[in-house]
Amino acid sequence: MAESSAKSGDERADDCRAQFGAQVVLLNARFRSLPDAPDASHLFDQSAWPAAQPVTTTGRGANWFVEGGGQFVLRHFRRGGAVARLLGNKYWFSGEDATRSIAEFRLLQRLRDLDLPVPEPVAAGYCKRGLWYTAQLLTRRIPDAHSWSADLGKDTQDLEQWSTVGRTVARLHNAYVDHADLNAHNILVDTSARVFIIDFDKSTLRETPEGGWRQANLARLKRSLHKILPGKGTLIDDGWSSLMAAYEAELGGSR
Repeated sequence: MAESSAKSGDERADDCRAQFGAQVVLLNARFRSLPDAPDASHLFDQSAWPAAQPVTTTGRGANWFVEGGGQFVLRHFRRGGAVARLLGNKYWFSGEDATRSIAEFRLLQRLRDLDLPVPEPVAAGYCKRGLWYTAQLLTRRIPDAHSWSADLGKDTQDLEQWSTVGRTVARLHNAYVDHADLNAHNILVDTSARVFIIDFDKSTLRETPEGGWRQANLARLKRSLHKILPGKGTLIDDGWSSLMAAYEAELGGSR
């Protein structure tokens, strides 16, 4: 094992970088010690955790809830669509900074610094073999939270919840966060009605609000609502009006 403090790219000086053969692990300094969790060389092996349960709400079956010194979400990055049949979970390696897991880990650290409602990153990993790599990410689980999509099937909609979602999306947009897959499944609501945004794979921090990326995020979110609630356009329209009113109010003069 080779181990050192992180020094490249956007890494924090006190983050720990370790290498075990082809596997590289970047560990958040706050989680150097995880009692009852696997050691760093097996951190991304769900079978090595004392308790691991698949996250059944994800379409690709690549996420697990794990426990050991805390509650976490373990994700193995997987492709979707037709390309998955050809490449599976492999990605072209073009440098450590460009790996999907390391990039999301660092972005989440920056968003947490901005006090945005996103998961806390615990560790990122990738395993390089030849010209390809596989990627993994471990984040702290948001307590007592469920997907907003689970609430949307109710006959009576909580319009204040729609408003909270709108304000939360606006907070990200005020910070120039361009979410690559903003949909109702990636929005969580906890028992205190707080809203969180998850899954920042391929997401970026923009330099300006120009370019239509905010509108594209919102359009993607609205499309997901129509997929979840087919034939319920009136219900969506009512909720969307509340969401957008709160969004515009929160966005304020930053546009």
